[in-house]
Amino acid sequence: MIFFVLSGFLVGGKLIERCQNRTFNLTQYTVDRSVRIMLPLISALLLQLIVEIVYDKPIEPLRILGNLLSLQGIVVNSEIVVLWSLSYEVWFYIIAGAIAVWMLAKTKKQIIWSYILIGTSFLVFSHLKAYYIFIWLTGALVYRHIPIKSDTKKIIVSLLFSLMLIPLMQLSSGSRTSFHVTDILGPHSHSIFEVAFGLLFGVFISQIVVYSPRHKWSVTLNRIGTKLAAFSYTLYLVHLPLRDLMFYFGAEKAEVLNSYTIILYFAFLLIGLFGSYLIYLIFERNTKKVKGFIFNLISQKRKDQQQ
Repeated sequence: MIFFVLSGFLVGGKLIERCQNRTFNLTQYTVDRSVRIMLPLISALLLQLIVEIVYDKPIEPLRILGNLLSLQGIVVNSEIVVLWSLSYEVWFYIIAGAIAVWMLAKTKKQIIWSYILIGTSFLVFSHLKAYYIFIWLTGALVYRHIPIKSDTKKIIVSLLFSLMLIPLMQLSSGSRTSFHVTDILGPHSHSIFEVAFGLLFGVFISQIVVYSPRHKWSVTLNRIGTKLAAFSYTLYLVHLPLRDLMFYFGAEKAEVLNSYTIILYFAFLLIGLFGSYLIYLIFERNTKKVKGFIFNLISQKRKDQQQ
């Protein structure tokens, strides 16, 4: 849910702003979003392919292709469990881009294509949780209401209530617990908690982005967070295949809890982080270069057509 709100804030908010300023460029938007998604996704699927070969599991090309096209949870299963969220993310981008094209359309052809993409998106979300769109939109809408100065009370209240909703979301998610909130508040309580969390966390994000670190601890936290954020997307996508490879080479789950197993746990954790970072260096770090290469190709093609 945090990922969806942040995505709505960073992508959807800027998209709305560009539409209002009439500076939205479909080619730039498509290349930017496609490369941003595809490089880490390809790295994760390649790593998962290695896992399946090592474990001698059957390789399903159609499922891999479906995941590349972000159709997991729609027509195919997820190749990696965490990829369920990526199908939502990609279709958020598609429907938002299609609406932007519709709003700024100058030709009948653009209007027709926007309707086709919007209609396709509606069909897709009939297989997904459609209310997640509202969580993404929350992030986009609060982007338009970023205050000049942060309000400490709003930061504390929104964060506090967001944290309070996390256990409620977990208890109502159908997980293996002896107590289920849905038994008391009804079967739709989980979706209500998720939407409420999105709204509250959206308020928190809009306030915290204008906060300037002043104390030594906050400056340090900001610096560390910035470095970790650089490869967080890759880490999210590849951590499970890396875990499976580590398990194959002997990193089994401990049966007892003691000082040795705790040290071992953090050692494995560092190995996983280091492995994710190496994959980031090969793939995601080159996002800007790949975008530049594609834009140069497009620019050259247009020049050739003009000549």
